Amino acid sequence: MKEKELYMFFLRKTELKDRLLAQQEEYNYLSIAIQRYNNAFLNAETRESLITYTISCLEALFLKDNERMDLKRTLSQRISIIMKIFKFNPILIYNLIDVAYKIRSKYSHGGITKRKDLDNLAKKILDLTRMSLLILIQLDAKIEKIEVIKDIRDLINIDDWNLIKKDSSLIKNRKNILL
Repeated sequence: MKEKELYMFFLRKTELKDRLLAQQEEYNYLSIAIQRYNNAFLNAETRESLITYTISCLEALFLKDNERMDLKRTLSQRISIIMKIFKFNPILIYNLIDVAYKIRSKYSHGGITKRKDLDNLAKKILDLTRMSLLILIQLDAKIEKIEVIKDIRDLINIDDWNLIKKDSSLIKNRKNILL
């Protein structure tokens, strides 16, 4: 897998190496997400398992630990909203998560996907997961996860993005986030 070599190169060149590969003494949503992201590169045997690990990483980042209902929709909405803040097309992001989540579910239940574009989809979901992880790692020092989720919920029903509350923690901090 070419992605694995690129990931190992990234780890050698980044200050995040220790944080990404360290055994966590204290588990929290970020350490769990980082663990799943590492698994996507280091332990995935198939494209389906890679997608499963990345969706699991995204779930750790964007879902609350007590959420049990309508997870695919909730996850898709939250990620598409936060990526819209960074000028990505929310409809494309929503659809990407939707398709990847279906593949994860099928694989988790013992099925195999026969999609021809699985390599391309895996690359896209890896890239989205990387950006999501970078956003939440950088926000972690400034904002609690629950506040990030609350801010995303507040943004879901906004029709005119010019009227967004400027006091939103996500809006205030977006310029300080490097993707």
